[in-house]
Amino acid sequence: MKRDKVFQECVSKMESEFFAFISAQIHNLHEETIFQLLQSHGRINDYCLELAKKIKNNEETLVIHSINKQEFREALSIIDSAKDPEIKFFLTHKYGLVLCVREPSYYLQIISRQKLDETEKDKLSAILLQMPKHAMA
Repeated sequence: MKRDKVFQECVSKMESEFFAFISAQIHNLHEETIFQLLQSHGRINDYCLELAKKIKNNEETLVIHSINKQEFREALSIIDSAKDPEIKFFLTHKYGLVLCVREPSYYLQIISRQKLDETEKDKLSAILLQMPKHAMA
């Protein structure tokens, strides 16, 4: 028992030091490579999630993570908070089918706040046709 506790403390200390180094040097490192190294079997631990939020234009990784955890409202919140309108539309379109089925009302709110041209509206129409009927009432 004591041996396990000492081991866990050692691992925890090494993780803290490593993550402190990554945080301090994030602007000097290739962000995508660091993020890939920090991931564990396709899942993102809490530290990686916080780091991903600090990296610019990393919304898609965060959306994928939220969808994998079946946190669809969180995925939509991430999309909604994207600063770049092109990224916002890209994510709304790319992940729209799963999100509109799981969170139809919130999905509609998100797309209604976007300034969409006719081409973008046409692209979203196929997704909206898949929306559950109860969401449109």
